[in-house]
Amino acid sequence: MQQGPPKFGVGDYVQRVNQPELAGIVREHRWDGQVESWNYLVQFGAQLRAVPEEALEVVSIVQSPWGAFELSIAYMMSLRVFFQQSSLKP
Repeated sequence: MQQGPPKFGVGDYVQRVNQPELAGIVREHRWDGQVESWNYLVQFGAQLRAVPEEALEVVSIVQSPWGAFELSIAYMMSLRVFFQQSSLKP
């Protein structure tokens, strides 16, 4: 696979996909040739953690209470669909 440009740059404000309450700043990005993807050194508070690109997303900044409400409804609906699909018997 060919090395593409990194999705996030140094100084970008990102959050973990599986922990949106954990937001941090990208300090460095490195290409990992073994798994052929970008890894990022992200500063979460006082800690630097190495995080793969697929585990990060840009922080969603909400401008109004209505925006936060819309995001929470979308999140709850996606959880409901996930749990309904996971509870179906094979």
